[in-house]
Amino acid sequence: MRIKTLVRPVAGAAIAGALFLAPAPAALAQPAGTATDVSATARAVSGTQTRFLETQGAVFTGDVITTDPTGQAQIRFADDTKMVVGPNSQLEIDRFVFQSSTTASEVSMETVRGAFRFITGRSSKQAYRINFPGGTIGVRGTEIDMVIGPDGTGKFALWEGAFEVCDDSSPRRCALIEDPCTVIIVTPAGDFEWVQNVYERTDLLDAEFPYAFRQNLVQPTYRTSARGCEAREYTAPPESRDTAPNSEPAPGPEEEVEQDDEGEGEGEGEYGDEGYTNG
Repeated sequence: MRIKTLVRPVAGAAIAGALFLAPAPAALAQPAGTATDVSATARAVSGTQTRFLETQGAVFTGDVITTDPTGQAQIRFADDTKMVVGPNSQLEIDRFVFQSSTTASEVSMETVRGAFRFITGRSSKQAYRINFPGGTIGVRGTEIDMVIGPDGTGKFALWEGAFEVCDDSSPRRCALIEDPCTVIIVTPAGDFEWVQNVYERTDLLDAEFPYAFRQNLVQPTYRTSARGCEAREYTAPPESRDTAPNSEPAPGPEEEVEQDDEGEGEGEGEYGDEGYTNG
């Protein structure tokens, strides 16, 4: 795991507003994907048009997907990329540029708030870019859960593959995450925090990541494996938890700092009556 500084521009994304309900913009663009399952209420906003997102309904570049407190949308894109938009969440589909009928040359999304699961598809790993309020993620054949807090703090759990998370500071700092079960937190101030203690990690995954230990909440093709990421097999007493497995000090930003050439310096569960709320 390493931290490096980079200098490169960050593309912003605007949130579209909505005033009324309207049909999908099918005549305007080729669909980027399909909502394979929608629970409760999920809306898609495109420009000044709003529509209810329905199972087997199309999604398009430019759509802003928003769910209510009990809502959920499972989306499969044309390149077989999969995204779960959890309750109380908002996702912007910034760009989906087709390279062929089954691959894309560019896939860009903005996780504005809430809980998400992302599984890469057939497109090249360089094609993917996920933005969040505090930075960006580049993925590498990745299965990842994300929680974006009201203040823009991003919490990320890796299940398979690898990803690089960068903050929005200048110069930018990035961390390459390659080990399954790694949980990292990136604050709006650009602080990187690894959740190393297995008990703290289990508590965080159980409390804030709705799908980590509740795979039955999503369709089989959207499931990942969190096996081995929980603390249930450990029996250390509470007073020993400070030295629990995986409690080594996290690497800090000072480790292996680099500069680029252009710059300087599987469980059961269900939602409660009020749905999942992100803290």
